[in-house]
Amino acid sequence: MEIIDANGNKINYWVYLKGPDEKGIDWQKTKHFIFNDLNYTVEIYISNTTETNEFFHRFKKLKIKGKPFEVQAVDDLSSDGILTVYLKEDYTNDWAQEEEEEIISTLSTNTN
Repeated sequence: MEIIDANGNKINYWVYLKGPDEKGIDWQKTKHFIFNDLNYTVEIYISNTTETNEFFHRFKKLKIKGKPFEVQAVDDLSSDGILTVYLKEDYTNDWAQEEEEEIISTLSTNTN
């Protein structure tokens, strides 16, 4: 499976992915808005190597099959040779990403 972090770094490993298991949606209601909280959670079991230990850390944002997730916890103690990574559903902000790409593009053209 290919996992890509927010900086475009990739890691290709065989993993066991469990989830999402949620069967309901938690709706929030205010005076003018109704929205649902992000509530999907996923567990990944992957080989515990130097590369995977450096790649997975708390609050890291990444994509699995194009869907955004954020690392909540990493367990490297419970099982020898296996890293358990706990993820929760995250969001993408296309406007912020486009703005960041524009800034990077402007900076790179100004330095040349």
